[in-house]
Amino acid sequence: MSSTSRPRVLFLGNVFPVPADDGTKIRIRNLVEAVATVADVDVFTLYGPDDPLGTAADLGVARLGGVSRNRAWRPRSPLRWPVSPLPRPWASRDVSAAREALSAFTRGSYDLVWYCRVETFLTFGPVPASRRLLDVDVLEEERIATSVEAGKGSPLRTFAAFVDRARWRRLERRVVDAVDVAFVCSDADRRHLGGDGVVVVPNGYEETRSLPAVTPEHPTVGFVGSFAYGPNVDAARVLVEEVMPRVRARVPQARLLLVGKHGDELFGVDRPDWVEATGYVDEVEPWLAHIDVMAVPIRYGGGTRIKILEALCHRIPLAAYRYAVAGIDVADGVHARLVEDAEGLAAAVVALLEDADSAARLAEAGRRLFEERYRWAAIRTQVAGLVADLVQR
Repeated sequence: MSSTSRPRVLFLGNVFPVPADDGTKIRIRNLVEAVATVADVDVFTLYGPDDPLGTAADLGVARLGGVSRNRAWRPRSPLRWPVSPLPRPWASRDVSAAREALSAFTRGSYDLVWYCRVETFLTFGPVPASRRLLDVDVLEEERIATSVEAGKGSPLRTFAAFVDRARWRRLERRVVDAVDVAFVCSDADRRHLGGDGVVVVPNGYEETRSLPAVTPEHPTVGFVGSFAYGPNVDAARVLVEEVMPRVRARVPQARLLLVGKHGDELFGVDRPDWVEATGYVDEVEPWLAHIDVMAVPIRYGGGTRIKILEALCHRIPLAAYRYAVAGIDVADGVHARLVEDAEGLAAAVVALLEDADSAARLAEAGRRLFEERYRWAAIRTQVAGLVADLVQR
């Protein structure tokens, strides 16, 4: 790189992030925006029917290309898995087409190649560049471990998960060793991966507007997320079957509001009349205004939950499983009520519904925490500085 030119960055994505309607897309969209302030960015990404490829103008980058997942990941025999060092499904994937597509897209040399998650490194391989950076917003080892602990899967699947967890542990560390810097979302993830080149870049939330003033007709417990995602479906089931019956025994008028894609498809004709599900919404804020308490019984999955940051930002009293706030510096009794099980969550929700002053104190403390640590504007500035320093080494 000359002293007068801007660095060139190749940003390899695992999803096209427009519209930014889930946590992964929100993170990628903001990271691309941050990098584009200090470098000329080419983006090459995986995409599919649920995230069709847009244009370079959508992202504000120099060039955009991509390869569909169906083309990028050609199936191989599943019999490769028992003898492979790779976890499922990577032991049975042929990624040669993805690498050929990337080779046809790239032009010239790059000062930095950015990988979104280990899966993009596995897909596209070690692309030549002066520096390489890996963003690990989800540890696959953790995702598998928490799924097993939550009792998800048959004995045979549990055994396979045990094998894959060990393989992911070795693989994640190997890929981290192959790059110059790895970004993670929390101190716990940094300690887990280890190494001097692991840097915490937390997830954030962008406050686009204040919530409209709404007086709910009934005390409303809320949960926000895509119900195409297993941990969110599990959480909705816990709320409907285990939490809300206990809440309604104390607060008979209480209702449950499920906000997000495919939520209206849950439970079918068996959905209780005190449950409202919106399905996909273009904007979540108008629905957040109806929620008196955000209840989050997430117990597996990995990563950090944007729904927690939404509650903190908008001063919505929060009750959650301790695992649900992993990676976010929420303290029990300071910013939220944190519990271990459905019975505890129901008691916490009732307490927040019945004690408005206590709920307001927690919500205000949560707002202060959000302002101090989780605004995307500040995180983008951090990322831009880290990238500028890295390419100057």
